[in-house]
Amino acid sequence: MRELLGLVTCLGCLACLASASDVRAADTDQKQSFKALIEQGYKVKAIENAALGGVQDHTLVTMQMDKSLAVCIFDREAWDSQADSALGDPKSCSFR
Repeated sequence: MRELLGLVTCLGCLACLASASDVRAADTDQKQSFKALIEQGYKVKAIENAALGGVQDHTLVTMQMDKSLAVCIFDREAWDSQADSALGDPKSCSFR
């Protein structure tokens, strides 16, 4: 039940990041690495494993700092091993 609630939370955050239709083009999601977001003070709120596109397992990490949300998507193996190449990838996290 807790895992289902976490997945719903992650999916809700993804929907919020993707659906802000009234936001001007200049205010679209920004990309940054997981490490950079942690250094800025973002806190991890949820970690969920999911099959995206039905092909490969991924890990979704939802983060928050004040009113700002971030969602990071990693290959499950890269997240499990905490690979520097994945955690430092500047395209792995979207935040707003």
